[in-house]
Amino acid sequence: LDQDFASYSNGTYHKIAMQYGGSFLGSLFALGTFAACMGMFVSDMTIYSYQLSGMSEAGMLPKFLSWKSPRFDTPVMSILTCFIFVQLFSQLPFHEILICDNLLYCICLLMELAALVQLRVTHPELPRPFKIPLKIVPLAIMCILPASFCCFVLFTSSVKIILAALLLVGVGVILYGVRTFVLVEVDRGGKEGAGADDGAYQSLP
Repeated sequence: LDQDFASYSNGTYHKIAMQYGGSFLGSLFALGTFAACMGMFVSDMTIYSYQLSGMSEAGMLPKFLSWKSPRFDTPVMSILTCFIFVQLFSQLPFHEILICDNLLYCICLLMELAALVQLRVTHPELPRPFKIPLKIVPLAIMCILPASFCCFVLFTSSVKIILAALLLVGVGVILYGVRTFVLVEVDRGGKEGAGADDGAYQSLP
């Protein structure tokens, strides 16, 4: 058995199982690996799909993402959407997917830090479960360190990763714009309909 574990790569454990247990143990090991990876994949995609479905039901994403199977009550459209994005990003090497995930997390964290300072300025008395006991300037200084780490990740990423992350952010911005437009139009149509009904009632003898 090779003790140089740093030289191990994809398929090494399967080769070891074949070497010491023959084709039966090797096949069994490969089948177990496949089942474990498939289970993790399905579990993660199901969790993310329910998150998309919940955001859709809350009005944060287009309504079609909340459509569920009448028989199994599973968010079919959200699962398909997650599957499409998984297939698109599966064409990238694993380390680039990992960097892209970290990059998106840093973008989200920067937005959260900016919202923290902005809300402290504009809505200091807004009810919240807990409050950081700092004023505006110390609070902004506290946010400098995590923001610096996020900026470091942003500036050290490759161009391809940055473009992929910006593509996902752009999709989110477009979906948010569509959602806002639809809600405005529905609200406007409801007000116009209510005004027409009031005028009709007022015209009755």
